[in-house]
Amino acid sequence: MEDIKYLCRHFIDLQKIRIALHHRIRKLEERGYAGSVYSTLAEYYKKFKKEERNVVKEAKQIIVGSSLFDYCMHVRGLGIKTAMEFLGYIDIIKADTDGKARAYCGLVPKDVIEQQLKNKYNREFKGKAYFMAKSVIMHKDEYYYPLWQAKKEYYLKVRGFEKFAKSPELCPRYEECMEKLKAKAKRLGRKPKKPACRKHANEMATLWLASLLISHMLEICRREKNLPYKRHTLHIPPKPEDSKTQKRIVKVATHFIKKGLVPNLDLGNENDLKRAELMIAM
Repeated sequence: MEDIKYLCRHFIDLQKIRIALHHRIRKLEERGYAGSVYSTLAEYYKKFKKEERNVVKEAKQIIVGSSLFDYCMHVRGLGIKTAMEFLGYIDIIKADTDGKARAYCGLVPKDVIEQQLKNKYNREFKGKAYFMAKSVIMHKDEYYYPLWQAKKEYYLKVRGFEKFAKSPELCPRYEECMEKLKAKAKRLGRKPKKPACRKHANEMATLWLASLLISHMLEICRREKNLPYKRHTLHIPPKPEDSKTQKRIVKVATHFIKKGLVPNLDLGNENDLKRAELMIAM
């Protein structure tokens, strides 16, 4: 796992070049240009795409059979590329807590990033982690999708984001949103739109899920290496193989998430899971 990160970083570098080439080709297409430069860039694009596929095949031969590979193939919306991106960015030895991994990809409060983590915050990885979560939501994974729905309900009902849809000016992020909307409207030469404050709940729940996925991948990797791992107060374990256990954990976890409760329980532990089931049955 320590050595595969170099191959994974190469994959990420190839991705960057391939995406940059794609954008340049699109710009030329928009201009209706089809000359020699277009042909050269298109040829390079094909080569990098082929090389990217070859690297994925090489990495798969090394990663297959690992706990991380099995996990990513077990969760709907994830896959071999998710495992490669995680290993390419996260050093599982240095990141001895999920807090360090989440901080590296910016999945911590904004003020913490600005004040303490300027040198560790990787915007690129935050975007990839966000799209990991979006993919899981889009594919409606039977374990993570209900957790995301519960977190969104918590933000809407408990944190009050539902009322901001009718009265955006009450939203704590109203001024921030208006500045962005005014700047965009000025750039496009039109009137600014009304802030979509209800969407904040969706965005925040998605970032929460991204944080949970990163935590789970780190836990799986460190556990496989017999390295210590500090759990959350309310520990929701990585998606189990057994569907009955999945349903039990989801039922309990969603109950606590919707209410914003964080009891000191490890839902991956059978005794704690039974205790939690008794708590919500009362």
